[in-house]
Amino acid sequence: FNEGSVDADFRVESNGNTHALFVDGGNSHVCLNTATDHGAVLNIETTGNAVNLTLACTDTDAGEGPIMDLTRDAGNVPTDGDLMGVIRFRNDNTNLEMINYATISSTCTDVSDGTEDGHLQFNAISDGVLKKYCNMTGSVGTVFNEDSHDLDFRVESDGNASMLMVDAANNKVGIGVFAPDATLEVRANNANIRASGGSNTNSKVEI
Repeated sequence: FNEGSVDADFRVESNGNTHALFVDGGNSHVCLNTATDHGAVLNIETTGNAVNLTLACTDTDAGEGPIMDLTRDAGNVPTDGDLMGVIRFRNDNTNLEMINYATISSTCTDVSDGTEDGHLQFNAISDGVLKKYCNMTGSVGTVFNEDSHDLDFRVESDGNASMLMVDAANNKVGIGVFAPDATLEVRANNANIRASGGSNTNSKVEI
């Protein structure tokens, strides 16, 4: 089909869709279930809440499957810091501008043979700015709020909504308390607390 490479579209209808398969000849894009080019090489559209893409594996052994690869292979020697892939969660704002509300990205921080390191980063938009929430780096570990934004960090337990609380705006940490009023505040309803060491009095323990 279209061996002469002219600007000619290719379309296959299904029983309920006029563009079940659509090759946009002018833009060199392929669309499934739509005639709309959403800007990607492959565009898959649904008009409801159906699943757009399913990767299925029918194997029953202990091996992996299904597997999805985001592969960057330029055919030459890579460099440290190369961005390998981004997953973007997008939606309109009130001005109908398409916004990245959250992203997951990965870079290779060390491409040396035998000492390779990878970096996984989680971002979310806050007050109109996409901010780093969590960085996971092979040789460093996991860091939350590395760019020092006013973003609290809270861990719930089974019976306490603020089992661990980092108050970013006030540079305070609470254990068992949502709004600590000291550099470190520990609050509990029983005597199951042990504190030790140091002459620094900038802490508060309530039992």
